[in-house]
Amino acid sequence: MRLIIGSESIISKALQKNWDKKNINYNLTTRRKYSIKKKYSYLDLSKLDNINLSLSKNYSTVLVCASCTDLHRCEVDPEGTYKINVEAVKRIIRFFDSPKTQIILFSSNQVFDGKKPFRKIDSERNPITEYGRQKKKIEDFALNFSNVSILRLTKVFTFEDPLFKGWKENLLKGQKIEAFGDYNISPLPINILVNKVESIINERACGIFHIHGGFPDIPYFDFAVSVANDLQCNKNLIFKSSYRDAEIKYKLQKFTSLSEN
Repeated sequence: MRLIIGSESIISKALQKNWDKKNINYNLTTRRKYSIKKKYSYLDLSKLDNINLSLSKNYSTVLVCASCTDLHRCEVDPEGTYKINVEAVKRIIRFFDSPKTQIILFSSNQVFDGKKPFRKIDSERNPITEYGRQKKKIEDFALNFSNVSILRLTKVFTFEDPLFKGWKENLLKGQKIEAFGDYNISPLPINILVNKVESIINERACGIFHIHGGFPDIPYFDFAVSVANDLQCNKNLIFKSSYRDAEIKYKLQKFTSLSEN
């Protein structure tokens, strides 16, 4: 039996959809009490005292999908997000510390400074954002446990993501969109991520893994043009903007791509 901690994230929903097709049994946790159904149990990572009381140890694989991935929020609320992204995950790892259980954590290219493209697994980590520092912290802790798999990701691309969903909806309606011409992305299609997760589970592989779409760093604007082409929409609806006008509170990486090894 598998457990996904966090039922609402984009990655969680993609995994659920895939497992439902394959008739794979799994349970979920949610912090929304009104959402509790047969497969669900209540767990709020911001309330640390409830973690051990909410979980059962009878799982072969535990995937921690619940987290705060909002870089802006991490900058303005480092204490609150640290509690979710680091302290709560530490408790989960300790709780499931057993050779019978594989724990999968999702980390980020944000653990690097972004000065070079295609960072390798053993490249020096030097995060420049609070989110990256939190991910580095939980990586350091998790590496002390032999049953943990750490999956570093680039930007996951799916039309379930609010940004890309908005692009698609507006382009299909013939409405203009704006995309940064000076902020890079290395897109990771959600299907590649789902397949890689399944492979790691089946192989019971532990350690650090880089998961990416194999794409080099490109500006969001250029990626938006490629999305428009795939949707057979008018690429002239896309207008270039600058991150400097967006009041971004965190430092931007020049390069976000990862290497497989």
